[in-house]
Amino acid sequence: MLTDSPHHGLRQTLGWLLLTQQMMVVHLIGVLPDWALAIANLALAWRLAIFLGKLPPPPPPLLFLLSLLVLLSLVPLYLRQGIAITLSVMIALAYSLKSLEVRHRRDILILTLVGFFLISLSLIPAQSPLKLASALALVTLNITVLLSLHSSASARANLGATLRLALFSLPLALLLYLLVPRIDPLWSQGARPGAHTGLSDRLALGDIARLTQSTEMAFNASFDTRPPQERLYFRVWVHNLYDGRTWYGARSLPVAAALPAGSGPGQTYRISHWPSGGHLPTLAVSQALTQGVHPLEDGLWQSHHAGEITLFWQPAAPPSLPRALTPALQLPSGNPRARKLGQRLAGKGAGEIARQILRRFREQPFRYTLAPPDTGADEVDGFLFDTRAGFCGHYASAMVFLLRAAGIPARLVSGYQGGRWLGESNRLQVRQLNAHAWVEYWQPTQGWVRSDPTAMVAPERVQMVGEQRVASWLGLGDWLGEGAAVRKLGELTDHLNALWHQQVSGFDRLGQQQWLRRLLGQRSPLSLLLLATLLVTTLLLLHLRLARMLPRPRLPLPELLLWQWLATRLTRLGHPPGPAPSVSRLVALTERSRPAAGPAARRLQRLFYRLRYAKPEAARRRPLRRAMWRQFLAVRRALNGPRMTAPGPRR
Repeated sequence: MLTDSPHHGLRQTLGWLLLTQQMMVVHLIGVLPDWALAIANLALAWRLAIFLGKLPPPPPPLLFLLSLLVLLSLVPLYLRQGIAITLSVMIALAYSLKSLEVRHRRDILILTLVGFFLISLSLIPAQSPLKLASALALVTLNITVLLSLHSSASARANLGATLRLALFSLPLALLLYLLVPRIDPLWSQGARPGAHTGLSDRLALGDIARLTQSTEMAFNASFDTRPPQERLYFRVWVHNLYDGRTWYGARSLPVAAALPAGSGPGQTYRISHWPSGGHLPTLAVSQALTQGVHPLEDGLWQSHHAGEITLFWQPAAPPSLPRALTPALQLPSGNPRARKLGQRLAGKGAGEIARQILRRFREQPFRYTLAPPDTGADEVDGFLFDTRAGFCGHYASAMVFLLRAAGIPARLVSGYQGGRWLGESNRLQVRQLNAHAWVEYWQPTQGWVRSDPTAMVAPERVQMVGEQRVASWLGLGDWLGEGAAVRKLGELTDHLNALWHQQVSGFDRLGQQQWLRRLLGQRSPLSLLLLATLLVTTLLLLHLRLARMLPRPRLPLPELLLWQWLATRLTRLGHPPGPAPSVSRLVALTERSRPAAGPAARRLQRLFYRLRYAKPEAARRRPLRRAMWRQFLAVRRALNGPRMTAPGPRR
């Protein structure tokens, strides 16, 4: 029982474990919901009180009740966010609650192993430099817990041993990172598209409002020259289906070729810091210049490349024939007032109808807000005729509804608009707060034409960069204007994060192949595999040797070599000593084989025992070895002389 043991090492282990668990809670900020973090902190506070002797451990019935309440609290989370996130939160809470009943060594071992699993789990949604540094610190602490569990050394000695092990592991980890074949992450298979990007194929009116209050990084876009802010519409999803509450994007199918390039000038741009496997934010009309990026219907692109992606953008898009316009005319039942208004606009050209709708938004008392009032069951009717307050999702949804009611094919597009321009690196930094929704309607002579009704009500929504937009909403414009040093620091941090994503976390299979090609030239896969195996094996053996995990080769002592020679010589003389003979047996066989060698063999035995077991000081070992060598020479001379058997009894 750990609680009953006075052993210093066990209390030290409990202290290391408590520190590790508290750091784990800090590490999981942003991964766990706030209420789960609060429960974990309360459990660890109770564990600290137990460690200090201020409180007793909770009785088993109370601990069972707490666990049951935690499980019940996970039900709403499961209904909202699915099984994967719910299981992650459950494991983290069990990790904290388990600390309240640590009684045996195996409890500490279980918590440590679960801690390793949680560290890996926390790196799935994000792999920033700060997150990785925190994970490495937690790995070090977990190893220290394991080491102190089996060592009675001081806390400083255990931590030092752990740091040495971690230091020896870094070269091997770097080599494995560079050479082990990269595969697509298993945890992204089967995930709902867009679940990790902020935008998804489903768009309800409140979704973009929540995103526009987040400063989380979405992606970076690098340009040769700065494009106009009002042209920076990055398309991610096209939503054609509407059920009166939510817009749905039909699953886009791959196409044989992308849309034809437009006429006129264009420029190259590069997208980075965007997760692979989903729809890629692109400007219309763009052509991908990077492998692993495939065109989809509706002018969208899908990326299987986690690194930087290069595209070519020509704003002048040519007319293109859609595969079907029927989905862009679909309307659900309901919203009778908006339907009647759209039908009154029918019979005119698409451009004229769009201008009349935009004029209505501009001239009537519509306002832009992130906290709109409830619109009722008929969302479009409630917004157009009652509340007249909303954000981009309201305006885009209402305009698409009116255009379709007038017989004009239209669709809602979600993506990102604008961003923060970093002039020193010619880079546009786009955050989730730049999420936006706009309209595309069909004109036979022009194809799909973009229209942004939000710009009629809140033109600053298009003209402002991200940080200016947040500052305006929060009333912090003057404060940010004076914070040049803060902005510079933020730009430097963002640049380092972008570099990290491009060179480290974005190092996928294609990037690995390009790096190996630059390093080694054109080589066959077999030669690369053999080279990687050789390097990894060499470094692993060196690592194990430095970490003292392999036994050191020990040469036999000189005095042992003397007895080995004696055993070999006796075997040749017809007196084999057998396997692993003792020194006494070798001396007895020597006397039987050559009686003249007996006295020298006895003296050799006594000198050997003194040197081997009396452990004399270093200054006395050399004279003893010289004396042993003299006696050994006497034994060898006697054994090499004429054979003489011991005299028998006289008659």
